[in-house]
Amino acid sequence: MPASLPATAAGTRPAMRAALLGAGALVACLGGCGPSVDTFAPACPQSGILPDAGDLVRYDSKGRDLVDLQLDARIVGVDGQCKPGETRSQLAAQLSVVIDLTRGPAAPSSEADFEYFVAVMKGDQILDKQVYQASSLFPDNVNRVRYTSEAINLIIPTPRGTSGAAYSIYVGFQLTEAELENNRRRRASGK
Repeated sequence: MPASLPATAAGTRPAMRAALLGAGALVACLGGCGPSVDTFAPACPQSGILPDAGDLVRYDSKGRDLVDLQLDARIVGVDGQCKPGETRSQLAAQLSVVIDLTRGPAAPSSEADFEYFVAVMKGDQILDKQVYQASSLFPDNVNRVRYTSEAINLIIPTPRGTSGAAYSIYVGFQLTEAELENNRRRRASGK
């Protein structure tokens, strides 16, 4: 004999049955709102900040002391998401870059101009690299601001048997050779 719910008052069992049927109908209706059973979110590429290019320290031509500092910038985040592309062999990724900027005492104006890049890699191979020019304005009496880029849209090829997890997206500042060497020295000294 199948187990049944105890009835504590007249009419309880039919009321519960109606409630369960109503809940079942609600689940069936909501089930149509999401993706089909066999559809999963695509694997996204790993994203990160290239360690040697994550900082930009710009000085005037007089020296390398604090009083000579024009701009100290640091990439602090990469926010992104991905979804299937228009075809089965594509992945659409969208990301934005978050940068903290500090204006130094030798800054020539209240506007800071800088360049950063977004590179798509598969293993050690750079598949694509785009350089973006950016500018940020420091309001009066403010020496620190946060810059967030507009959405950057990428289409990544995912041929059969390849997922987005096979790729990496790296961001960094587009540095001069001297700025890159300065970053490497600072990282080696732990500063």
